[in-house]
Amino acid sequence: MEIYLQTQNWIEKAKPFIAVLFLQFGYAIMDVLSKAALNRGMSNYVFVVYRHAVAFIVITPFALYFDKYNPLSPSIYICVLFGLVLLCKVLNLGREKSKFVNNDPYNKDQVSLL
Repeated sequence: MEIYLQTQNWIEKAKPFIAVLFLQFGYAIMDVLSKAALNRGMSNYVFVVYRHAVAFIVITPFALYFDKYNPLSPSIYICVLFGLVLLCKVLNLGREKSKFVNNDPYNKDQVSLL
Protein backbone atom coordinates (compact mmCIF):
# COMPACT_ATOMS: atom_id res chain seq x y z
CA MET A 1 0.00 0.00 0.00
CA GLU A 2 2.88 2.34 0.76
CA ILE A 3 4.41 1.78 -2.68
CA TYR A 4 1.09 2.66 -4.29
CA LEU A 5 0.92 5.95 -2.36
CA GLN A 6 4.52 6.80 -3.28
CA THR A 7 3.80 6.12 -6.96
CA GLN A 8 0.64 8.22 -6.86
CA ASN A 9 2.52 11.07 -5.15
CA TRP A 10 5.25 10.92 -7.82
CA ILE A 11 2.67 11.07 -10.61
CA GLU A 12 0.99 14.09 -9.00
CA LYS A 13 4.34 15.89 -8.82
CA ALA A 14 5.19 15.01 -12.44
CA LYS A 15 1.92 16.24 -14.02
CA PRO A 16 3.15 19.77 -14.82
CA PHE A 17 6.32 18.41 -16.42
CA ILE A 18 4.35 15.92 -18.50
CA ALA A 19 2.01 18.70 -19.60
CA VAL A 20 4.99 20.82 -20.70
CA LEU A 21 6.40 17.87 -22.67
CA PHE A 22 3.10 17.40 -24.50
CA LEU A 23 2.96 21.11 -25.21
CA GLN A 24 6.48 21.08 -26.65
CA PHE A 25 5.66 18.07 -28.83
CA GLY A 26 2.58 19.93 -30.06
CA TYR A 27 4.70 22.97 -30.95
CA ALA A 28 7.23 20.79 -32.75
CA ILE A 29 4.54 19.06 -34.79
CA MET A 30 2.95 22.41 -35.63
CA ASP A 31 6.31 23.80 -36.76
CA VAL A 32 6.98 20.83 -39.02
CA LEU A 33 3.48 20.89 -40.53
CA SER A 34 3.50 24.64 -41.08
CA LYS A 35 6.96 24.54 -42.69
CA ALA A 36 5.87 21.74 -45.02
CA ALA A 37 2.60 23.47 -45.95
CA LEU A 38 4.18 26.85 -46.60
CA ASN A 39 7.04 25.32 -48.60
CA ARG A 40 4.50 23.63 -50.87
CA GLY A 41 2.98 26.99 -51.69
CA MET A 42 0.05 27.38 -49.32
CA SER A 43 -0.98 30.97 -48.78
CA ASN A 44 -0.31 32.51 -45.37
CA TYR A 45 -3.95 33.55 -45.10
CA VAL A 46 -5.30 30.09 -45.91
CA PHE A 47 -2.88 28.52 -43.46
CA VAL A 48 -4.04 30.82 -40.66
CA VAL A 49 -7.69 29.95 -41.34
CA TYR A 50 -6.94 26.22 -41.29
CA ARG A 51 -4.91 26.57 -38.10
CA HIS A 52 -7.75 28.40 -36.36
CA ALA A 53 -10.31 25.87 -37.58
CA VAL A 54 -8.26 22.95 -36.23
CA ALA A 55 -7.71 24.76 -32.92
CA PHE A 56 -11.46 25.38 -32.63
CA ILE A 57 -12.24 21.71 -33.28
CA VAL A 58 -9.64 20.52 -30.75
CA ILE A 59 -10.38 23.00 -27.95
CA THR A 60 -14.20 23.10 -28.12
CA PRO A 61 -14.83 19.72 -26.40
CA PHE A 62 -12.57 20.69 -23.49
CA ALA A 63 -14.25 24.08 -23.16
CA LEU A 64 -17.72 22.55 -23.15
CA TYR A 65 -16.72 19.87 -20.64
CA PHE A 66 -15.05 22.22 -18.17
CA ASP A 67 -17.71 24.92 -18.51
CA LYS A 68 -20.44 22.40 -17.73
CA TYR A 69 -18.90 21.58 -14.36
CA ASN A 70 -17.65 25.07 -13.46
CA PRO A 71 -19.90 27.65 -15.09
CA LEU A 72 -19.03 31.33 -14.86
CA SER A 73 -21.36 34.23 -15.39
CA PRO A 74 -21.40 35.72 -18.91
CA SER A 75 -20.30 39.09 -17.53
CA ILE A 76 -16.89 37.64 -16.69
CA TYR A 77 -16.43 36.51 -20.30
CA ILE A 78 -17.42 39.94 -21.59
CA CYS A 79 -15.01 41.69 -19.20
CA VAL A 80 -12.13 39.40 -20.18
CA LEU A 81 -12.86 39.84 -23.89
CA PHE A 82 -13.07 43.62 -23.55
CA GLY A 83 -9.80 43.65 -21.58
CA LEU A 84 -8.00 41.59 -24.21
CA VAL A 85 -9.26 43.75 -27.06
CA LEU A 86 -8.25 46.92 -25.23
CA LEU A 87 -4.82 45.48 -24.43
CA CYS A 88 -4.28 44.54 -28.07
CA LYS A 89 -5.34 48.01 -29.16
CA VAL A 90 -3.06 49.77 -26.67
CA LEU A 91 -0.08 47.57 -27.49
CA ASN A 92 -0.86 47.62 -31.23
CA LEU A 93 -0.62 43.85 -31.47
CA GLY A 94 -2.98 43.26 -34.38
CA ARG A 95 -1.15 45.64 -36.67
CA GLU A 96 2.21 44.26 -35.60
CA LYS A 97 1.15 40.72 -36.52
CA SER A 98 -0.34 41.74 -39.86
CA LYS A 99 2.84 43.62 -40.76
CA PHE A 100 4.81 40.39 -40.67
CA VAL A 101 2.17 38.31 -42.45
CA ASN A 102 1.75 40.84 -45.25
CA ASN A 103 5.48 41.59 -45.42
CA ASP A 104 4.64 45.25 -46.02
CA PRO A 105 7.71 47.48 -45.72
CA TYR A 106 5.64 50.68 -45.63
CA ASN A 107 3.91 49.96 -42.31
CA LYS A 108 4.86 52.44 -39.62
CA ASP A 109 5.35 51.40 -36.02
CA GLN A 110 3.02 53.66 -34.09
CA VAL A 111 0.81 53.18 -31.07
CA SER A 112 -2.84 54.01 -31.58
CA LEU A 113 -5.56 54.10 -28.96
CA LEU A 114 -8.85 52.79 -30.33
